[in-house]
Amino acid sequence: MASTITKTTASLEAKSYETFRGLDSSKDITVLETGKKQALATLENAYCDWRGQITRDRAATRMYSNAGPIKHVNFYKAEGIAWAEYHDAGVSLNSDNGHTLTDQYAAGTIITSVVFNGRLNMLAKGYVPQSYDGLTWQQNSSSSEPKPGFGTAIARRLVTAGYADDPTMIRVSRVDDENMMPADEDPASTDVLRAAEFTVRNIIGTADEITGLGTFENTRLAVFTSDQTLIYTFDANLTLWAIDEKANVNVGTISHNTIQRANRDLLFCSRDGVHAIRRSSENGTTIFSLPMSFSIDLLYHEFLLQTPDTSQITASYDAESGQYNIFFPITSTICKRLTATFNPADQSVSWSSGNFLNARCGAYLAGKYVFGAPGGPYEARHHAQPTGVGETPAAVIETPMLWHGDVDGPKQSKHLTIMASGEGSLLVEAFNETGKQIDSFNLTIEQDDVFPSDLLKQQYKHRFEHRYRGVQLRFTTSGEGLLRISGFSIGIAKG
Repeated sequence: MASTITKTTASLEAKSYETFRGLDSSKDITVLETGKKQALATLENAYCDWRGQITRDRAATRMYSNAGPIKHVNFYKAEGIAWAEYHDAGVSLNSDNGHTLTDQYAAGTIITSVVFNGRLNMLAKGYVPQSYDGLTWQQNSSSSEPKPGFGTAIARRLVTAGYADDPTMIRVSRVDDENMMPADEDPASTDVLRAAEFTVRNIIGTADEITGLGTFENTRLAVFTSDQTLIYTFDANLTLWAIDEKANVNVGTISHNTIQRANRDLLFCSRDGVHAIRRSSENGTTIFSLPMSFSIDLLYHEFLLQTPDTSQITASYDAESGQYNIFFPITSTICKRLTATFNPADQSVSWSSGNFLNARCGAYLAGKYVFGAPGGPYEARHHAQPTGVGETPAAVIETPMLWHGDVDGPKQSKHLTIMASGEGSLLVEAFNETGKQIDSFNLTIEQDDVFPSDLLKQQYKHRFEHRYRGVQLRFTTSGEGLLRISGFSIGIAKG
């Protein structure tokens, strides 16, 4: 591409910014400049991949035009989904096969789900569970009419909690039979595979309640309260159930629907941020919680304060992208998102935010990621899929204030070079240290070689003659193609 820069005899020094490490809201934008491993002040509907490149979020295709606003979605098989739709009159259950339970729950009811025994079980506090296998919805047939708020599957059993009449009780089904609950069993039975129940009231030691359940490493049951998490070793044989004394997790969850398995970790949201339950790599026995959201703590708490009911917050883990997506429902139609993108090499995390389609829940299975939004269910398109179908997010990226290493001295810039690849349009805006806009121009990113190994071939230069102490750049994408920004540099006149 031909440069638009005029010739100059001035000696220039290039100030480069690259290997982006995601969103950072923990510090003021005036102290975030690093050059390499550069943090960003705004990263909306885009993320930083493991290479340090800024990549626009994936496009999505609406799956069923007749579906209503969705608050919960999950897979009942590899190519089949069922979901909960919310309306003023109540919450309905629906599926891709058109099987519907209209206004099954009161408006505002929190819906959770768990796959067990070949069926997707929908749970809600105060209601008997409904399950779906692609053919029919069936109500749990236990004579005790259990009404749990949430559950998890472990050791061939369905484990449930969140009972309105006993918020510290855990009820466990018979092995391979979710319809046989503790009240259905013969009290004199000694069968180790029978249904059973136990309470954590005296183990918690406070007036706290169970707020969620999760499965860790296939053999550990995580029992979450608001302020702590108990870890149990679990087995089909009920005589082997016991608290894991080597687990130390002194943080709880605000919402069961944020608990997600991600590789070897169990991720969840608490009042003070995002945590991962992890086994120590040093001794192989200790289980602990690892805080993961220090860099966005201010933004995380801002979203929490904007969410009227934090127990409605949901999350999903997209294994193909290595992303943990957290959805904050601000209103019935507005939802904000925080995304943690994991580096597959070292499991480090970079953060981003988004509001694409106001998505409020998601689910992943077998390479397919779907999410629910006010407009119905959507399927995220893979980056390699052709464009032209569905909707593409508009990404907004803002740098912190860039001083080029000198906070006090004035600078004279000459040109701005952006290293980008893919296809799309890029609006570039620049603001000085007082917030005044000093430049604005559009670039057309051409798809010559979508992601070339030689990034020098994908440089886009623009005349950028300005005098300032500090400069902040904003990039806004448009168009349908995948677009990546690998770095940029500003030519500064010496002397």
